[in-house]
Amino acid sequence: MKSLKKIIQIGGLVAALTIGGIYQRFDIIRNKAEECFLERIRLQEEVLGIKYDKKPKLKLEYNPDYPVITTFLYNMGQYVPSKETVYLPPLTIPNLILGDVENTIDHELGHHYFNILSERLGGDFPPTIGRRFINEGVAEYIKIKINDSNDNLPCYVRNFEFVKPIIDQYGEKGIEVLIERPPSDESLTEIPPLSELDVVNSLHQQDNYLRYLGQYN
Repeated sequence: MKSLKKIIQIGGLVAALTIGGIYQRFDIIRNKAEECFLERIRLQEEVLGIKYDKKPKLKLEYNPDYPVITTFLYNMGQYVPSKETVYLPPLTIPNLILGDVENTIDHELGHHYFNILSERLGGDFPPTIGRRFINEGVAEYIKIKINDSNDNLPCYVRNFEFVKPIIDQYGEKGIEVLIERPPSDESLTEIPPLSELDVVNSLHQQDNYLRYLGQYN
């Protein structure tokens, strides 16, 4: 009986040390994530000349408001405007340890920047397909620009290519006009691979934005 009690005590001690070690490691990972997060904000402000009026929160977890199955399948970062929070799910932690999560953070910070600009403009914009399209394009643009690469996600190639010439030429003013006057939902119903007509329509819309913004030069 005494030996059994001793075994239980030793088992409890080992379990406590193991759990304590896990928590300690998670603290290290969380601190590393926070450092990386703040460094990406600083770098974006310095290199791109943008200003984060307020910093978003960072959580190393899945978005609890997502459906369970979607949460399980969704292993990229996610920004939630209503909470001003960037979620990095557990399966991104290995990338964080390897120092390979900057692209994800930069993209999600791009969504926060889009949200900041929307609030500056009044903030009461309906979540149309066109506005979501621009939102992803801006986030991808910031990610690619800050990393000086062409490593854009295949699902956001069209978004990026649409906003690129407008932001290249007009910067923040170009984004503000895109937020206020997003492309019509009807013009974005085609999905890749794009038809020749769809490409022509996209270029025509880009030209309209550039001509409109040309009035501010």
